[in-house]
Amino acid sequence: MTDAPAPAPAHEGTARDAAAREGGAVPRSRRWLPWVALLWLLLPATDIIGSDTGVPRVLSLAALAAFGTAFLWVATTMSSADSAAPTRTTWLCTVVITVLTVLMPLLRRDVEWTCLQVYCAVTLAFVLPLQHVARGIAASVVLAAVQSMARGNVTQETLGTALTVFGLSMTMLGLRRSRVLVRRLHDAQGEVARLAAVEERLRIARDLHDLVGHSLSLIVVKSELAGRLAEADLPAAAREIADVESVARQSLVEVRDAVTGYRQRSLVEELDDARSALAAAEVAAVLRPPGAPLPGEIDQLFGWAVREGVTNVIRHASASRCEITVRGDARSARLDVVDDGRGPGPLERDGDGNGLAGLAERVAAAHGTVTTGPAARGGRGFRLTVRVPVPAAAGDAAAGGPPSAEAGSRAGAGT
Repeated sequence: MTDAPAPAPAHEGTARDAAAREGGAVPRSRRWLPWVALLWLLLPATDIIGSDTGVPRVLSLAALAAFGTAFLWVATTMSSADSAAPTRTTWLCTVVITVLTVLMPLLRRDVEWTCLQVYCAVTLAFVLPLQHVARGIAASVVLAAVQSMARGNVTQETLGTALTVFGLSMTMLGLRRSRVLVRRLHDAQGEVARLAAVEERLRIARDLHDLVGHSLSLIVVKSELAGRLAEADLPAAAREIADVESVARQSLVEVRDAVTGYRQRSLVEELDDARSALAAAEVAAVLRPPGAPLPGEIDQLFGWAVREGVTNVIRHASASRCEITVRGDARSARLDVVDDGRGPGPLERDGDGNGLAGLAERVAAAHGTVTTGPAARGGRGFRLTVRVPVPAAAGDAAAGGPPSAEAGSRAGAGT
């Protein structure tokens, strides 16, 4: 019989795939930047409030509010979406920004509008097709210089305004190009993963062919022989049928062993994937593996639980920190996955999420329990806890092993 193939190197887990899919999103730590940028609009707003009364003040402030709203839309959508093409709403907001940048200094020369020129240049750097961005930035710089001179500013002030507009718009263009490169890198990584999966399927197909091909051929030959002997030599035919049964059973065992080898992943491997996935999602990770090895079935079960827990953290929690702790003794083992995110949703609160339901079924088969709930008072954060009893024989072996110790492993900012 052909020897069973060695287990295949496992692919990256679901958690890392989730992190890769999130790659195009802007990290939480930078989502507030467009709002902070709007503070610059307080300068012209102060001028308007101090110099106007009645209808002119209301109209000017309304125009300024429309400008700020349009810029906020462009900044948030173009900096967070993976889509390279602006939507119709984004183009409309860009037109509003451009028109107000041109008209407001003409209608209100008593107000300092330099910030509008900067906002307009930044918007064009984000929205225009890359082949036209240089023209848009150049036009913004020229417009800023002309408007500055029209207000009677000296050459140095005009030059400073033009350089400010140019510098900030080029910075935004650089950020946009880097985002494009990151998106292409993630696409390439996805293609590599897809090709690796295809190659793995082909390898599994070859392994299974080598594994059962000979056995199936032998079964066919012996079945034909048994059919010919059925009338002439019944005892010999019975022996051949018994051989067929033996070969079929052995083949079934080998196929099961091979498939089990493909599927199984250790807790250490899943913790390593979790560290990489959380770091890619900019979530600070604190990993505390068990001090002593866990029994094989519990080790694989906890590996599955880590994968499911980290996937939920990355996809749903909006967390900045995640702690994974594994503890065990001679009687039981426990896994905790805790984050500081938004807290459990309705399905998670009831334990009815698809992933959690599947995990609960696996844990129940090992006579364990799965509990979920908020990590802290007030509903913030999410805690996934898995408890599994240690079989008696494995518990006796663990009792003679080294004492449990915590080993911290941190990844990401803030650890």
